[in-house]
Order: sequence, then C-alpha cells, then structure tokens
Amino acid sequence: MQNIHTSETSFQPQHNPISIADAPLSPLILAIDDSMELAQAFHDMLVAEGYTVMAVKSVEEAMEHLAYVVPDSIVIDATSKTLDGFALGRRIKSMEGFFSVPLLYVIEPSVPEHIIKSYENGGYDYVTKPLDLAKLIVRLKTRTDYRFRD
Repeated sequence: MQNIHTSETSFQPQHNPISIADAPLSPLILAIDDSMELAQAFHDMLVAEGYTVMAVKSVEEAMEHLAYVVPDSIVIDATSKTLDGFALGRRIKSMEGFFSVPLLYVIEPSVPEHIIKSYENGGYDYVTKPLDLAKLIVRLKTRTDYRFRD
C-alpha cells in the first residue's frame, strides 16, 4: 500500500476506525484525483489553509481510506482520465454513514452538462479548472467548517 500524504505525516489506514481521541484537530478533506500533481496541489493549498488532507489518486485508494475514516468533505476530480468521478461520488453517497458528507466536484468549464451531473451525483457544489484557490477554499468552508463544528 502506498503512503498518502497528509499535513503532518504519511497516512496509513488503521485496522479500526479512527476514534474521537485520534481525530484530527482540523477539518479532514479527502482529495481524489488521478493526477498526483493535482492531488499534491490540492494537498498543499488546503494544508496552507489549516485543513488536514488525504490525497489519493485512484478509486481503490479512496475506498481503502473510506473504510476507516469519514472525512469532513471530499473533493473529486470528475474529469480525470482514469476514473469516473461522478460514479465514485454516487458510490460514496450510497455508503452507510456518508450520505451527509459534502462532495465538491472539480469539472471542466467547457462541458456545461458537468454542472448538472455534479448535483445529480451527490455534489453540493463544483469548481472549474483551472483551480481558483479562493473559490475552492470558500466553497469548502461553506460546508466543511460548519460540519466540523457539529
């Protein structure tokens, strides 16, 4: 299993779900993108804003981590070449305990139907490429920080 970069140390899934005592002190974001460069960019941008981030590049890695932890929000690249981000979003939303986890899709602005698909597939919002850090952070804060305080 590959290490996943987080803001503090490399993340290795545990064999038991994370307990409250082990939970991060900042909102936990799962960023899913088949491009490690973009996943690393998500990681770096969000850590700088005070989030704890798990960045993964495949459906398999995402599902491995979701078996052990429920993040405060999930960012999915819906337009990646090797994974169907919308199908992954539907799958996550159908999992027990994940219906209320906010999904934010990253989409191509040149494909207007992706906006509709974002909402149809469990997303609460979307951002377009190229990523605008300010928009991404504001949209995450809208749901994630509120959810984290609950």
